[in-house]
Amino acid sequence: MAAPLAAEAPPAWRAVDAATGQIADVAGLEQLARDFPDSASVRLRLFNAQLQAGEGEGALASLRWLAARGHVFSERARAQIPDLIGPAHAEAARAMLAGAPQVIAASTVFGTLPAEAGLIESVIVVPGEEGALASSVSRRTLFALGPNSEWIEVPVPRAQALSGLASAPDGSLGWVASANIDGAAPDPAGFTGLIGLTGDMGDLLMIPAPEGVAVSDLAVGPDGSVYASDPVGGGVYRRVPGKTALEALVPPGTFRSPQGLAVSADGARLYVSDFRYGLAAVELGSGA
Repeated sequence: MAAPLAAEAPPAWRAVDAATGQIADVAGLEQLARDFPDSASVRLRLFNAQLQAGEGEGALASLRWLAARGHVFSERARAQIPDLIGPAHAEAARAMLAGAPQVIAASTVFGTLPAEAGLIESVIVVPGEEGALASSVSRRTLFALGPNSEWIEVPVPRAQALSGLASAPDGSLGWVASANIDGAAPDPAGFTGLIGLTGDMGDLLMIPAPEGVAVSDLAVGPDGSVYASDPVGGGVYRRVPGKTALEALVPPGTFRSPQGLAVSADGARLYVSDFRYGLAAVELGSGA
């Protein structure tokens, strides 16, 4: 295991956008690595830039960082890296790349959806029951796992691509995100926002997203607040119980592509996984 971050506070989150993803020079990527000290994707970009610039010593340090965190290169990359890093560091690089990947644990099959379910985005186990619910991006519908281990299609009125699923703490209300995130032709009648699943598909709770926001992953806090990430715009949104619309918790452009969310046990923080840059903790009281 790699050593955790030092005892000092990590740097404040640096807002990222498409331009940040275009940084390619070594100096710029070194600063980005300081800003995101545990981001493997940033370190990989820095490693490649160091190889291209002939900075063998720096590339070796980046390779050591990646190896300590269990990063696995392809067989082709393992053969090429010692040559690219230069003769002075080739043997050290070869030694780091020699070990076989360690398997920590294997998955087990929970259930198998039918092929016609298409692209499945999220699955949630129904609290207190033996069933489960799955969302389909491509079919724009839900699939429910019944008592006979059979998946039953559950159409959702006005649904666009369905992605994130979450449930209220007491299991009384489920939520699914609906938005045009799959590049399909726009549906004028389609709904963008959160759909509250009450058990009656004719009595859904519709919480619209702000204009231009495409919600995806969801999480529910202990107070019933629902949090939604926008992987396109880079913001995070919240629906407080009793409210009829989503509000911005983290403004768009703060993240490059926020994905999965989790609320801390005490309800004070929201953890956000950014597709490129790692994990951020959002203070729910202030939004910082």
